[in-house]
Amino acid sequence: MSKEILEVGFSPPEEEKADDTKADMILDVLRDKGVSFPSEICGETDISKETVYRKLRFMEKQGLVERLPLGGTKFVPEWLKPRLTELWDRKIKGDAIRRMTWYRVVSEDGKSKKDSAKSE
Repeated sequence: MSKEILEVGFSPPEEEKADDTKADMILDVLRDKGVSFPSEICGETDISKETVYRKLRFMEKQGLVERLPLGGTKFVPEWLKPRLTELWDRKIKGDAIRRMTWYRVVSEDGKSKKDSAKSE
């Protein structure tokens, strides 16, 4: 078996490049919004829900994004406060917000923005 065949993934090279573009689109949404949830990313990018979830899990394993679950939280965390007015305007309130899994980009040095703020 040749080395070229071993280095090829399950998708054709042009689809692999498209996947990289989708990851970049997801990261752009997260950077623009600060924090976001998968359904919102789907709406902003026209990427399927399955692909968004798959890419987010992959990027989380790579340390590019961090998952921010709200389950059991009684108070609004600081990282979510800038988004509340926008969410309320879109009729997203209370438990609907709490049930969402939120994501944000990890800073270039590998720390979350929360960790970076603590060290300053």
